[in-house]
Formats: sequence, C-alpha cells, structure tokens
Amino acid sequence: MPLFGDIEGNGRFRMVKKLYRADSIISKGVDKSCKYLLVDGKTVVGTFKEGEINPSSPDYEFHDFEGYIITPGFIDAHNHLLTTALQMAFGFDLSPEKQVSIKNLVMRISRFSKETDFPWIVGRGLNPDYLEEKRLPTRYDLDTADNDKPVFLIHQSGHAAVCNSIALEISGLDKNFPDPPGGKIERDSNGEPTGVLYEKSAMDIVRAHIPQYSKENYKRALNLVQDLYLREGITCVKDTGGNGALIIEPQRVDAINELERNGQLKIRIAIALPIFNLDNLESMISLSDKIIRTERVMFGGYKLFLDGSGVSKTAWVKEDWNIDMDTKETGNRGIVSWDLSDFGKVFHRLSEIDTNISIHAIGDAAVEYILNLIKKEKKNGGKATYSIVHAYIPSDQDIEAMKENDVSIETQPSFIYLLGAQIAKNLGRGRLQRMFPMKSYVRNKIRACITSDSPVSPFKPSYGIFSSMRREVKNKDFEYSVINSDERISFEEAVNCYTANPSEIIRNKNIGSLEKGKLADFLVWDKKLMDLTSEDLADIKPKAVYVSGIRVA
Repeated sequence: MPLFGDIEGNGRFRMVKKLYRADSIISKGVDKSCKYLLVDGKTVVGTFKEGEINPSSPDYEFHDFEGYIITPGFIDAHNHLLTTALQMAFGFDLSPEKQVSIKNLVMRISRFSKETDFPWIVGRGLNPDYLEEKRLPTRYDLDTADNDKPVFLIHQSGHAAVCNSIALEISGLDKNFPDPPGGKIERDSNGEPTGVLYEKSAMDIVRAHIPQYSKENYKRALNLVQDLYLREGITCVKDTGGNGALIIEPQRVDAINELERNGQLKIRIAIALPIFNLDNLESMISLSDKIIRTERVMFGGYKLFLDGSGVSKTAWVKEDWNIDMDTKETGNRGIVSWDLSDFGKVFHRLSEIDTNISIHAIGDAAVEYILNLIKKEKKNGGKATYSIVHAYIPSDQDIEAMKENDVSIETQPSFIYLLGAQIAKNLGRGRLQRMFPMKSYVRNKIRACITSDSPVSPFKPSYGIFSSMRREVKNKDFEYSVINSDERISFEEAVNCYTANPSEIIRNKNIGSLEKGKLADFLVWDKKLMDLTSEDLADIKPKAVYVSGIRVA
C-alpha cells in the first residue's frame, strides 16, 4: 500500500489513514486494553480495543507492532539542550567510563589539547565518585598535564568547576580575590585558590573569559543532538538555557528560530529563558517576544535559580549539611543565589505575566521560601503558573502547600540511581527518606514531571523510568541498595510523568497523550521498558519514533 495515499479513479488524491497495532497503548485518557492507534495525517483519530476496528480494511495502511507497546512521545520538561549539544559537539569528554583516576584524566587532557583547535579545554560531567581518588582534582593536578591551554571542567551537578593555573591567571583570580556573593572560591592552607569554584557567581569569574561559540556552532550542535534525542524517544524538550556565561541567550533563540524557518528542526523545543538577576529581567521578557511560535517551537516560560546544589552541598537547607550519613558539617546550610529583595521583585514582575515560572530550589529552606512567595502572589491575583525544579527533600507541609497552590514539580528520579549515594551522604540519615518523593506527588495529584536535567544525567528516558519504579542506587558500596521503596511508582504513573504532566507545564495541549485530536507524537517500545533492570539502561530505546504522524527514528 502506498505510504501517503492512493490515486482514485477520478484522479483525485485520497489520503489513507494509518493504523498501528501493539500489545498495549499506555497513555493518559486511554484504556490500556486498547491495542490499535488510528492516525489521520498528523492527528490521532482514536484508540481501539480488539474487535472495535478492522485492521484489514482497505481504508487503512496497517502497521503491526505485535509484541511491543505504544506510548506518547516523551517530553523532557527540564533539560539544558544547547548546553548538552555544545558539550557533545565540541567539549572534552567526561562521561563516567572515562573518569578512571585523576592521573588518567590528566593524560587525556594532554592528548585532547593536541586534538582540539578550540583555545580552551572545556568539559562537563566531572564527578569525584567516578574517580579512584574520590575527590575533585585541583589546579595542582591539572597543571601536570602536557598542555598550554586553560582548562575548565564543570562538575556533573553544574554547580562547581575545576580549572588549571592558566585559567586562573587569565581571570585574575588570585589569593586576594574575594568570594563573590552567592559563590565560593576554595583555597589551600596558604589562602591560594585551589582551582575549585562553587556556584555560578564564582564559576563565571573564569567562565566569562572562555571564547563564545558562534551561532553556526549552536545550530551545528543542535542538529547533531536533536537526532540523538529523537532516537531515545524524546519528541519534545523544554530547553532551560544556560546557567552561566557560556550561553548567549539571544543567540540561542536566533539559532532555534533559524533551524525551524529552514525546515531543519525535527524535535519540538519549548524555549525557557533563565533570569539570574534584576538587571537582566526586562531584557529576558523582551527576548520572549522574539521566539517564534509554531508546532515545533514554543515559549516555555522563565527559569530562576534560588539556591545551589545537593551534590556540592550548596543548596539552601534548614539543617546543616552532613559530612557523612551521621555527622553534621556544622555551619554549612548552603548558599542563596540571590539578594532576596531583588528575587522578590523579579518574582512579582514575572507573576504578573500569563506564563510559567520554573524555580530551581533544591534545599528544604529554598522550597519553603518559594512556596510562601507563590502563595502570596496567588492571593494577590498573579497570572503565572509555577513549577519547582528539583525539590530534593520536601516536607509533608511542603507537599500539602504544592497541592493547595497547584504547584508543579520538575524533578529528576534518575539522580537516585546515578548520584543517590553521594546525595544521601550529604543529606544524612535523618533526611534520607524524603528524597524525591514520587509516590507522594502522585498520591496528592501534584503535577510531577520526570526530567533528566541533561547534561547532569543522561537524557535517555529509561534512567528516569527505571529510577522512579525501582529507586535503586548504582554505587554498590553504599549501605542502602534502595532509597525509600515506599516512594516507588508504577510504570503507567511514570509514563504519565514523562508525557501528560510536562505537556501542561509547557502549555501545549496538543501533545502528551494519544487522545482523539492530539498530534500523533508516539513511540513504539519493547515491553521490557515496563520492567527495566539496571543492565537494560544503556541499550533500551524505542523501536520507532513518530512526530506528527511521521516516522523520524
């Protein structure tokens, strides 16, 4: 049967609807006993059970995926798409299997220095848990490389970095340089910077000197990565932009707009704009008007950063961070990224706009603070909707406030598997059972979204699905193999958190489920997705990926 239709006897073109069969269709609003999905052009006509539709009808082009399941296309509602793309296209590879030891890292820097024509060596994903020494390298380690280029290696969390002495010298960062507001410069016993920098304000002292990638670099990187995302089952992504000086936001908007206008965009992108201070508030509001609105490109709201990281112990918490499971690090309750007076002004201004505001708040003090602000703005008639990003350890009272104020969550269960041991040690035994409470969100009907926060964790959706259902920890040396099994969710609930829920956050009612009238973004999966093991994670991916009814992978 022809792919697009038939020529009738009178010469007119007749479109043929496409009928897809699987063992089950897992989607919000669809009975999972349905086995057939009918698509007309780019739109879902309906879903049907066995006997409700005739697959042999000449009116349908039949595609048989017996033995597989169908889900909507996955939507990653918190993802640094361009940051991931640039790192994959141009950066120093810091994937876990490449981080064997600091000595090996230094040898690889020596080799990479001779292979790249970029004037700096920039990497993303450094994690001491992957290194034999179980510590971050310092400038003194990096300086032993056979390399005459400045080095800037970003921690996996994105909230710390390590640089060599050349990078420090270029940046003027010496022992007399004070810690910037909201940041920390690690120093040795003589007061000299070790090359380790915590949080955006400290990292940007060095990062501001790294040459910028061009708009053509942006487009080349995005073209590379969009195909990789599609092959993993991500048909839409909210790109939350950069978290520092490496990304030029107007240039990011221009690059995505141009890819769409030139017909090169295959994945849907909701562009969210980050706001770091009061000074760039109005420019970001103006920039939102330059984002074109099409079926593939949309405005995804604004992103604010309130605190630091749970991995580097800079998130804003009510009780001191821990040194280990049972010992407190006295006096360390994290860092607030803003002057709170300025933050309140920005938050109020954005709340007057009919948009979504996503707020990075990891610690329980940060979550409580932002929930109180949301409650105030809602009481005063604010137009915005809100989502909290990360929220590692919300209290029962926080969850109740989320429910009462219709606050969504953009969270990362994949961290349980990939970073769970590290985060748990920082939190300590007393806070461990509150980590990423997925079942509590579902039970309280809170709009929770499973996201990757790539490049912090892999953008492969299988990691988020697996961790939501299993809550296993990758580090076999950690005393807990599972973190709070009571917070496991079902496969169907996990799919909903990756499809229908994020479609509401990005405000696109045309995707996220396979209900009648929706755009036909869907995935065909091996049934092992419903019962993943850790051994499956690297290999599992969809058999087929469709966007607007067209197979793209």
